[in-house]
Amino acid sequence: MEDKQRELGGKEKEDEHAKMEIWKYVFGFVEIAVVKCAIELGIADAIESHGSPMTLLELSSALRCDTSPLYRIIRVQSTSKYSKKNQQPN
Repeated sequence: MEDKQRELGGKEKEDEHAKMEIWKYVFGFVEIAVVKCAIELGIADAIESHGSPMTLLELSSALRCDTSPLYRIIRVQSTSKYSKKNQQPN
């Protein structure tokens, strides 16, 4: 009985590990796609030429693109190791 429970526990761990590996590949692709998109849009260049952090509206205006998809790109990047988010002072 205990052997069967151990086997089931081992199988569950293997399944969880496999799921985790699949999600790594899925989200790994998303991160790379977002970095590619940010490069093509020139986000880093726009911020650098501005000389200081920019709001989403300022960045959207500088890049001449819609704020909604730009927000999603910035949001994904801010959770990755490629960029950081600065909080605006109140």
